[in-house]
Amino acid sequence: MPPSSAPNFQQEYPLFRALACNNTAEADKLSTPAEVRKCGPGNLSALMLALLLDADQLVPRLLAAGTPVNARLSLDHRDSQLSSWLAAMGLGRSRCRTHLQVGRSALDLALRLDKAVQARALVEAGADLDAVLGSGPCGRDLHNLDPQVADATLAYYTMARLQAASPWLLCQVAQLTLLAGHGGGSCLQILQLAAQRGVAFALEDAEQLLWVAAKGPHRCLEVALWVVQHCPNSVWPLVVKSLYSQFAGEQEDVMVESYKGVSPLQLAGAKGYAQVAMFLARAMVDSVWQLLSPRMWQKLTQCVHPQVAAALFPYLLQQIEEGQLQLAGSEQLTLLLQHVVAHKQPATCLALLQAASQRGLQLSAEEESVVFQWAVKQGLPGLVVQFLEAGASVSLEAILAAVEGLSAPCLAVLLLHKPAPQVDRTSPYCKNLFDPWQYTGHWWTCPILRTLQNNSRQRRDDCCADDEVAIKALCVLELLLDAGYRPATYETITWEGDPKVINPLEDRPAYEFKLTGCNRPRLGSGQVRQLGLGAGASGGELLALLPKHVAVLEAFHFAGASAALAASPLSFGAEREPDPGKER
Repeated sequence: MPPSSAPNFQQEYPLFRALACNNTAEADKLSTPAEVRKCGPGNLSALMLALLLDADQLVPRLLAAGTPVNARLSLDHRDSQLSSWLAAMGLGRSRCRTHLQVGRSALDLALRLDKAVQARALVEAGADLDAVLGSGPCGRDLHNLDPQVADATLAYYTMARLQAASPWLLCQVAQLTLLAGHGGGSCLQILQLAAQRGVAFALEDAEQLLWVAAKGPHRCLEVALWVVQHCPNSVWPLVVKSLYSQFAGEQEDVMVESYKGVSPLQLAGAKGYAQVAMFLARAMVDSVWQLLSPRMWQKLTQCVHPQVAAALFPYLLQQIEEGQLQLAGSEQLTLLLQHVVAHKQPATCLALLQAASQRGLQLSAEEESVVFQWAVKQGLPGLVVQFLEAGASVSLEAILAAVEGLSAPCLAVLLLHKPAPQVDRTSPYCKNLFDPWQYTGHWWTCPILRTLQNNSRQRRDDCCADDEVAIKALCVLELLLDAGYRPATYETITWEGDPKVINPLEDRPAYEFKLTGCNRPRLGSGQVRQLGLGAGASGGELLALLPKHVAVLEAFHFAGASAALAASPLSFGAEREPDPGKER
């Protein structure tokens, strides 16, 4: 608390008063062990005050009397308690008070005031070396080092003095050795001394040493490897910061701060750093479930990069077979199988199912349907056949999954297995869809309409594969028409309660459904000639190309489907442009 009057202050803190009055002789007499250990508000010590007031000749006397070397300020000079105390000493307007900031020690003040001689004296008295190392990212500013003080510190801390040093001091001296440019050899000698003594560094200290070894101005791979070997967990902050930096560099429009809750494994897995991801997965195999669980803004296929998936999923299978990774339930198994199928690893999928079955873990009918639809969507006919033989049902959702993936081989397998499921045309599906403008973004349950939607949207999103997508869509249409599907209409009830029939294909055919892939205005004439088609290509000419692109369809009769196409509302002639009068 601030003193109530000047006489009381002089009686309680005579040493502080002598320093404030610049009475060096009186301050020297008062530098007794009892007086030098007193601290004012905010942990302000007489040593700090002597440095601020340029009473440098008193520093050795104060150190010899036992002043607290590592005391750190807990109050700022703007704090009312400390500022009133300084005012009572007559230092309320002194410029030196601005150096009094929370967290600073006497060594911090000596370095900031360019008092190298006093700084060396503080180091030799056992002061914390944090001030010499600086502060910045990960607790260190790698380019803010006083060479004179650093060299004096290293000269003082010889190997003989380090024999009995604490783990924290050993780690600090090792960091300073690297930052001062004394080479990795000297640093390794300190680390080997720590190993001989059986000293274990605290995780935070090891992280800071690894950061200096990997990112400092004098990098040393040998030191970094030593730290990782003796303290593996210390590598994660370095990995996270490196991944964040690369992520920010690749996607500048995304705020990196929003990814600070993301684990290192999640970042490495999503960005395709296979070696880093596998290192982290092996270190903590149970953490893979966090990687496999999509975050709010993620699709399932965005969680794991293909390069990571190629190594990760076979490794997880091995861990499950060896009993090193336990599946908590069918939910975890379903999640893992979805990822495996999404990355087109059917053999791994079947092996996982077998390993889970041997451990008494089975999928429910709903979970099996989810994995089955992923197999259909990803175009894995062999795996689809395995599921069908195991009792999987061919539902409308499975048909739509094949349509969404534009997978003609899987669709052929489904349609040959049993009669085609009926389309849901009831009003609950089309509730409140009365205006054709509301159709945009609405996924129809009719496989024909869904195929045309997929064709249109994939061509819009990926123009590089424009014609390939269109031909795949035609393959799927051929199979659907051959199976008896036709463009559906939907029954709904208007707001007034009147029945209404919706015909999406007639309401907005040019905007929502792109019917051809080869005769659009934006397609160059050279590309048209490569496909062997003229500007007015007919449906029969387009279908004649299909066996050249999808071998599995060679067994189907295209003539029958062509007749069905000709009789249906679909048109494979020149694409119609939107009617300007209907556009908002």
